[in-house]
Amino acid sequence: AISRWLTSISTAILFCPKSHHFCMAQKRMPSVLRASISSLYKLFHHAESAPELLPSYLQTKLVVLDFDQTITALHTHGACFSDEEITPAAISNNFADIAFFGELIRALAPSRHVCIATYADEHPGAVLAGKALVRKYLDVALGPDSCKLIPDNHIEAWNPACHGMDPLRVGKTLHIEALRRRLAPRLARSKVVLFDDSFDSITLALAHGYEACWVRPCWVSGIQSADGGLSRATWRRFLAQERENHEAERCHFFM
Repeated sequence: AISRWLTSISTAILFCPKSHHFCMAQKRMPSVLRASISSLYKLFHHAESAPELLPSYLQTKLVVLDFDQTITALHTHGACFSDEEITPAAISNNFADIAFFGELIRALAPSRHVCIATYADEHPGAVLAGKALVRKYLDVALGPDSCKLIPDNHIEAWNPACHGMDPLRVGKTLHIEALRRRLAPRLARSKVVLFDDSFDSITLALAHGYEACWVRPCWVSGIQSADGGLSRATWRRFLAQERENHEAERCHFFM
């Protein structure tokens, strides 16, 4: 009997729970086992895709994402002034790649800090602005419990220009350092990466010892980029960059 149950479990996990194979297999297993098969299936297939997104050579422990034109396709300017701009449909349509965003965040969150650094600041005349606007986008992409994947203290949403600083001089470095000190103060800056569409922010982050990956904007001069924003292509470019760094470190170690 135990052998038959194990065979049923294996079959159910290997095939989709909605498939004919699963329907046949579940008839041969006790009800207490049937109840857990769906979650086992999800865990098994997530483990299959994890190596693609999180290869063993990836040493990054804190991932910082810009918001406008990195997560989003079009710039929100950190504020929305009408209810039409913040409907689930409007927000979904303004993600660079909402499906990949959800997949990536769910893969990263269990083992890494996922953060957002944005110039989106509070605006008194807006329907939604600053951190609240970012949270609205996260809720649409990740569900109403998005704070479990990206808590509020993982979000730095403020504009240096509103605090007497020149954005061209500081970029996102103060945002990143505030996140690092709050979440992982002993973490080396080389284990922190910024994804941003701004060359200035990327350059400044690198100058301060962080890793950085430039994100192609989704729209440039009215022309849409096929792999713009935070997309699978962007993540693969970052992984290729990390693999080169890893191999260079290994070569240096054995010299």
